[in-house]
Amino acid sequence: MSADDDMAWLEALAGRAGMPLEGDAVSHGGEVREATALRELIRTQRPDPEFPSVPAVDPVRENELIARARAAGLLRGSPAIPVRRPWMLRGGLAAAAVLVLAVGITLLRTVPQNTETLRGGGTAYLRTGDPVALKRELAEELRAAGAHVTGFERLGRPGIDVELPQPPTPEVRRILARYHLPVPADGELTVEFEPTGQP
Repeated sequence: MSADDDMAWLEALAGRAGMPLEGDAVSHGGEVREATALRELIRTQRPDPEFPSVPAVDPVRENELIARARAAGLLRGSPAIPVRRPWMLRGGLAAAAVLVLAVGITLLRTVPQNTETLRGGGTAYLRTGDPVALKRELAEELRAAGAHVTGFERLGRPGIDVELPQPPTPEVRRILARYHLPVPADGELTVEFEPTGQP
């Protein structure tokens, strides 16, 4: 079969076989007759029966199949599929909310209220509602962590000079981070405490 024969066969199968030219009837007659007969055979076939559409998920059908499988002994020893009940979901959400609230309260209690850090001139400034109490609290924590702390008062403002252990211990770093204080490279830190609202 040549390429022309193939084209004649395909055209006849597609129903586009036109009037053969002179000499074509002889050369392509068999192919055209064969393709035309095949086309008619295909057209006489009945279409496939239409099947009703089946939903992707059918809980009733799934339960029937599971019941039949259990009755047939196919699911013997299989663990039951856990069913999530609405009250279980609500309970889980409530537990998560309580946990978030507890963590939030813990974080709020560890950070001193009304404090603000200002840096400049080698001295850190903390603004708070009670400068004396915050000075005492920070000094005690730093001493307990191994730092040498000396208290002072300058122009009516309480303050501390701190010599940190070198290198600073993780506990000292945690304390400084909690109060938003820098970790000085030379281990020397000066902190002054100002009352809130002071310019």
